[in-house]
Amino acid sequence: MHNQRVNLEKSGTQEWVFQALMLLLEKETFEKITITKICAKAGINRSTFYRNYENKEDIVIQQLETDLRHITMLIENGSSEVEVYHYVFTNCTYILEVMELGLYNVVLKYLTQLQFRILNMDGIYINTPEDRLITTYHLAGIINMFLNWLHPENHLPAEQFIEILKKQVGHINKEDILKVLHLLAEENHPEP
Repeated sequence: MHNQRVNLEKSGTQEWVFQALMLLLEKETFEKITITKICAKAGINRSTFYRNYENKEDIVIQQLETDLRHITMLIENGSSEVEVYHYVFTNCTYILEVMELGLYNVVLKYLTQLQFRILNMDGIYINTPEDRLITTYHLAGIINMFLNWLHPENHLPAEQFIEILKKQVGHINKEDILKVLHLLAEENHPEP
């Protein structure tokens, strides 16, 4: 059941803590897992944990943010749509796993906040309440399509998924996607 992730460029601590949480979730509920148990499993001390995380939920949130940054990098480096979707399917199925292991609310809260962050960004111009509703509808649809596509029972080859996504939302300009991803990254890591 435990998802084997491709080795990414990320801090060892983040990977250790995330993997420790996933292993602990296989044996007990999220509510019963303590920071002490996570630290022991990851081989770190509590001060290291709190230097990197605010709480247990933050472990999953930071993992999602890391993958969002990696997807941005793939797009910036000219990766094809198929390569980006391959990365998502290969490395992000843990999202479904953590949801099934009792963290549904953490993932849902993150995705909802992500949607509102996009809607409220400077540089993203939504001029009318009607446009805001339509954009909200499309963002929620795209997020749900990805979540469903990540499930093994619904998985299609990336090329087929891309075509279905394009039929539903139309063509999305690569520069527009990068603009949104950069704004999200700047929001989390403002320049000094």
